[in-house]
Amino acid sequence: MSPHGEGAAVKSVRMRAIALSLLAGLLAAITYAAPASAGTGVAPAGAAPAAAGPYSMFFLHSDKCVTVPGASGQWGVQLDQWECISTTTFNQRWFFEFTTDGYAKIRNQNSGLCINVSGGSTANGAAIIQWGCNFWSGNDEWKGTLVYTDQFGIDYYQLKARHSGKCLVVQNASTAQGARLVQWTCTLGDANNDVLTWQNQFCCEVPSARREVTAG
Repeated sequence: MSPHGEGAAVKSVRMRAIALSLLAGLLAAITYAAPASAGTGVAPAGAAPAAAGPYSMFFLHSDKCVTVPGASGQWGVQLDQWECISTTTFNQRWFFEFTTDGYAKIRNQNSGLCINVSGGSTANGAAIIQWGCNFWSGNDEWKGTLVYTDQFGIDYYQLKARHSGKCLVVQNASTAQGARLVQWTCTLGDANNDVLTWQNQFCCEVPSARREVTAG
């Protein structure tokens, strides 16, 4: 074999080795870059979950649930309270879709619309409605502040709007079916109409006992 032919063979082997080395390095880099939770549906450590629920949300003072009247799918419908019916009453079932700083958009399972303070108002008495969720004005983002834990270990919260700092309440502390929901300055008074909880199972088997609460 001529010196030229022998050199070409050696060069070919070396080039092949370099190519294989580069390919191995590329595969290693891809494997390293893949998140540990890829394909598992588990959020990375430290990240807020994408969503939780669906839950029934009910008030301490009335044991009634946050409801979309008539199971409406219309934008702008004011929410009310109604007797909690079942886990398949989807106009009473809500998903919490977390955004930032502990806030969440709260989406109705039936309509796909979110709990919203009408018009982005900061005034007491502004209507709580359902509206499209893909807006970023803060009037459809809510944070729960723990205020009570009852004898069954159930935690109760005030839900505060990001844009106003005011609470989701039942108007006039009514216990009646169909009483409307509004925003109001958070108080923690005797009425407890701004205190509620949420559970993923049917919620209200022992309503009278659930009013026996202790400060949390």
